[in-house]
Amino acid sequence: MNLDSRQLLLGNLISCFQRQAQQIDSRWTTIIDELLPDTMTLDQARNLSRRLIIRYRFLPSIAEIVEEWRAMAREEYMKTSRPETGVKDTEKSRILHRLRKIRQEAAAGNRFPEPEVDPEVTMFARLFYPEISDTLIQRNWLEITNCMQHRQQQEREHSPYRTVMHLCQDGSIELRMRRISP
Repeated sequence: MNLDSRQLLLGNLISCFQRQAQQIDSRWTTIIDELLPDTMTLDQARNLSRRLIIRYRFLPSIAEIVEEWRAMAREEYMKTSRPETGVKDTEKSRILHRLRKIRQEAAAGNRFPEPEVDPEVTMFARLFYPEISDTLIQRNWLEITNCMQHRQQQEREHSPYRTVMHLCQDGSIELRMRRISP
């Protein structure tokens, strides 16, 4: 935390919590300096001190100050615009078209249509069970696609766990977590 924002924050806390200001010493300020970011601006320090003064009746603890800073940073982050997740427009339009078609069929009183099974889903299911039939894949489409998505995410994040499928006696698929060996 830069010197100006630190002085502003501590000055506001000391002036508003005069009775507890004796608790503020060099160790306290050192810990605050270590935990709050160096990039804190004067406006952010002013907003943080306002939030602390409004929320707490007595001098907040270091943990409460840091938690209030994190909440404020989260709110600022949520206000900023972020790029799309990378889903292609053609894929979005294809999904929207399918959803509209399903909604129209359901409104007309028709049965809910079976999901479309992609070759990718079929190949993924056959990695676990090479002899699995197309009807079982279609019946368990949701579990298979969930497993596929979870595994992709776990591989991206280098997670020590992997989601695996377990074929039950009745033909349904359950998802389970397994720890992978290092």
